[in-house]
Amino acid sequence: MEWTNKVAVITGASTGIGQATKQLLQNNGCIVYNLDCNAPAETDPLFIHCDTSKSSDVYNAIDIITEKEKRIDFVFANAGIHLFSTLEETSETELERIVGVNILGVFYLLKRTIPVMKKQQKGSIV
Repeated sequence: MEWTNKVAVITGASTGIGQATKQLLQNNGCIVYNLDCNAPAETDPLFIHCDTSKSSDVYNAIDIITEKEKRIDFVFANAGIHLFSTLEETSETELERIVGVNILGVFYLLKRTIPVMKKQQKGSIV
């Protein structure tokens, strides 16, 4: 597959699997946007601060990308959080944060990027 100059959006690409995927795609010539609430350790000109649990953050980030790039070729809904706690120890606030990032974040991302990909008549989502 040809990756050169393809536009990718990865949520949670400041660390872990998202960061490794971002690096792999960049090494193959892809333009990779990192949407994360945590800034990456290294300077990243395509980092956009984004709390994926907030629709306004996600929609604004995707609008910025599509305005600049005019397309999105790949989306990796990678951002996610987990909690090592029992049910009794978990607060409602913690649960709401998990649902916000892990479920609503994916929903907001796809809600905004699927129309872009449909208009292009191509695109991939992971």
